[in-house]
Amino acid sequence: MAKQSKSISGIKIQLKRVRLSFPSLHKADVPKGYDNAEPKFSANFLLDPKDPTHKALLKQCKGEIERLIKEAWGTKPPKMKPIECFGKGEIFTNSQTKKPYDGYENMYAVVANNKKRPSLFDRDKTPLTPDEAEQRLYAGCYVDAIINFWVQDNQFGEAIRCSLQGVRFHEDGEEFGSGGVDADDFDDLDDGELADELDDDLDDLDDEDLGLDEDDALGDLDDL
Repeated sequence: MAKQSKSISGIKIQLKRVRLSFPSLHKADVPKGYDNAEPKFSANFLLDPKDPTHKALLKQCKGEIERLIKEAWGTKPPKMKPIECFGKGEIFTNSQTKKPYDGYENMYAVVANNKKRPSLFDRDKTPLTPDEAEQRLYAGCYVDAIINFWVQDNQFGEAIRCSLQGVRFHEDGEEFGSGGVDADDFDDLDDGELADELDDDLDDLDDEDLGLDEDDALGDLDDL
């Protein structure tokens, strides 16, 4: 018997003044490594746990994921896919260097996408055309974004996903990849060294980093 599909959408969450990374907002792209996947609009958003506003948003995101898991399954299913849409920046690494992407260290990342084009706005809420968005919403700038987590439970597996609803330009930032490099940016080569396998699982979300008490309900979610 085919598995009965289940889809539960969470509340909309506004991410405020977060740094934009890997934007694919002016056109839908096929995710790297998923050649048969449907093209999607997507972006990563970086949050600083030391920033009070971002710290509160991280608690909200974690609490929403916990709520959705409880609503959908009661407890986390043993075969639930690793949560790939929310986690510490250090686990988002370059497949060649095995190092975190530029700007990801000591940060948290929200990864969101949508088959439909998200609403795109300039700072004054003027709608942006796809061509305007390509120039205005560049990797490294700061944006406000509206996302919502949702439950996937179908023939493809059990998972928590994140949908991208809209992005608004907030302010300019240093563009990723704009800085020069020198010899010290490269590791010493060791011809006999084998690269470690890329770990696809997200690390646990560190409750201490977010200032959560052990008795805090937000601290009960494991394996994020």
